[in-house]
Amino acid sequence: MASTNVTVPAGGSKTVGNGDTNVYGPGNATVVAGNGQDSFQILGSARLAIGTGNDTIRIAGNGTVVASREAASGNNQVSIGGSGAVTLGGGRNTIQIGSGTVSVGSGGNQISVTGSGNVTAGSGRDTITLDRGTVSAGSGNDRISMSGSGSINAGAGSDLVSLGGGSNTVSAAGYAAISAASGTNATISAGSVQVANSGSVQTDKVLSGSVTILGGTGAVRLISGGSGTTASLKGGTGADTFVGGSGRDTMQAGSGTNLFEFFKSTQASVYGGGAGGSHNILGFNSTSSSLYVEGYSLANLRSMNAIKVSGGNTVITLSDKTSITLVGVTNLQAGNITTTPI
Repeated sequence: MASTNVTVPAGGSKTVGNGDTNVYGPGNATVVAGNGQDSFQILGSARLAIGTGNDTIRIAGNGTVVASREAASGNNQVSIGGSGAVTLGGGRNTIQIGSGTVSVGSGGNQISVTGSGNVTAGSGRDTITLDRGTVSAGSGNDRISMSGSGSINAGAGSDLVSLGGGSNTVSAAGYAAISAASGTNATISAGSVQVANSGSVQTDKVLSGSVTILGGTGAVRLISGGSGTTASLKGGTGADTFVGGSGRDTMQAGSGTNLFEFFKSTQASVYGGGAGGSHNILGFNSTSSSLYVEGYSLANLRSMNAIKVSGGNTVITLSDKTSITLVGVTNLQAGNITTTPI
């Protein structure tokens, strides 16, 4: 069947059939398409309702593209230069918009939002790139990149998440590997983490679940989570600050300077962390490591009989149930403890 050429007048509307159709228009157009293979090129803005065919859609201005049936499975290519709202079915779609919302089904989709976007994806293997906004992915193994600030729910799959210089919250019902522009890396197993950039120091905070964070080359503040969380915090080559929470964690000193801080629950809102956790510190040494325990000097801890050496380790136990174990340390000195937090 030969292709049919259709022109939609400015501000006009058109319903096209199920054949191969080429639709053109200067803008402000409304088009309802059938289930054939169609091509749309609108120089201005448009609203399109498409069927189950494999369609190619190019809208220069703002646009709305909606699959006419929820289960529509066409493989579509959608390009919207301005603000857009795209809702498609379970096909394999390629979508690029300036800003706006995208909702797709269970196909493997390629989604790019150059500005601010809100993206909801299904159970397919999706690649999602946006500057800032929110992403809610499904159970597929996805690749998600956000260069600015936003929130990412990576879903129940095994996902790769790349972050830029913004401040982000990343959660995963399954597994997610996170890399940040600062050089830090994190992995999540059924949990969530906050990666915040403010000035010259990046703050990585465990929010829930089981999280591993590896510091980078710059200054990083690594905060373990609350009760029920499990954290593995590893320093990098920069100046790292570790903050103990009320959960369980292992803190490993990096090759730069390392400060290990423990605050009472009343200060958790200011510094993060919280009292009552169980903490193991690896790699603590007198030349590059120091310890801050809110309200205590070394003399105070000794007078309370809070320090014991056992099995080649120093164990500090506070009245609020906080337990700190310095692995491999048997002779804690006054110079190892600071009374000034960062």
